[in-house]
Amino acid sequence: MSKTLIVKHTKDRNGNPLACVHNLPGEGAEFNAQGLRRLANLLNTIADECDSGAGLVHAETRTYDPELIAEARA
Repeated sequence: MSKTLIVKHTKDRNGNPLACVHNLPGEGAEFNAQGLRRLANLLNTIADECDSGAGLVHAETRTYDPELIAEARA
């Protein structure tokens, strides 16, 4: 998995943090163990930012590179 994910951090209709993820691998996506771990790390990073309130004040779009996230968590 080398594709970046684009995420719009915003809030849902109740004012809670919401992440709208674009570019997720679709149906039939194939991953080896390393690719699955990179995707999991990337999604955990996005969840952490959602928990911290990203997008609550104003919607913001961020691009996430799985290679950089993997290096940062190592």
